[in-house]
Amino acid sequence: MKIFTDSPETAKISGMKKPDFSKKKRILVIGINSYIGKSFLSFVLRRPDFFQTDITDVRDCTKKSFDFSGYDAVLYDAGTDDALKTADIAKKSGAGMFLYLSSLHVYGKIKGMITIKTPVLPSDEAGKKEFAIEKELWKRNDRLFCVSIIRLPEVYGYECPGSYHILSKLVRKLPFFPLFGRKCSRIHIDNVSSVIRNIIYYKKPGVYFPQDIRYESAYEMALEIAEFHGKDLKVTKILNPLIRLLTVRIQILQDIFHGYLCDQRLNVPVEWIEIKSIKKSIRQSESGW
Repeated sequence: MKIFTDSPETAKISGMKKPDFSKKKRILVIGINSYIGKSFLSFVLRRPDFFQTDITDVRDCTKKSFDFSGYDAVLYDAGTDDALKTADIAKKSGAGMFLYLSSLHVYGKIKGMITIKTPVLPSDEAGKKEFAIEKELWKRNDRLFCVSIIRLPEVYGYECPGSYHILSKLVRKLPFFPLFGRKCSRIHIDNVSSVIRNIIYYKKPGVYFPQDIRYESAYEMALEIAEFHGKDLKVTKILNPLIRLLTVRIQILQDIFHGYLCDQRLNVPVEWIEIKSIKKSIRQSESGW
């Protein structure tokens, strides 16, 4: 079994001088249908002093005639197929920075905590492809073209597709919830946007591992969701054997109950994390406010 050791370097951000946030940046978001891309655009519109932001489809920006020269940074969230082509055109036409949204999925089926020493070991084709893109993008990093790779844990938030949507739906429909699973690394969508904003301003290349400042289990999140909706949710262990069997076979249940656990020492600076309370993050996730 091959263990990859040529991973892009972890970003070195400790002790850095605070950047000038008064200088407005121009950002291009690639991924017109992406949840994170659209959420970042909404985040920026609520804070117009920071960015001038455009969003486009990957088909438009992979044309050789597309001009990236007016952009301080490019945020790419449009899958893996055109990431390298887009980065090459962006670099050639003068963009100063390329941010690639990756995930902890590149660590494969790891059961323990991800630390600075954990080798990247993708266990399926999707993970291998994602890490291959990371490595190729890293080769394009230089003094004039900053490459930042963001390895995200499970993302949740208002109208978020995937595991959080399923979790919220189960809580609202079921009279009980299984007391099952471990605490995991997760990140609220506004925290993702806040991290992206800071990475752009600090303009430091490398790999970032952002997450909420607390680990939460599925049932802890379920209790907060139930409380928001005024529901008295009971927890039970009766169904744990069945849940244990189903999580082996159903990926989205694995994401809910057995997500990745990443060392908080790899997290970004705490001041980059906008929402620090699980109660507030669930309230915003359920209501949009």
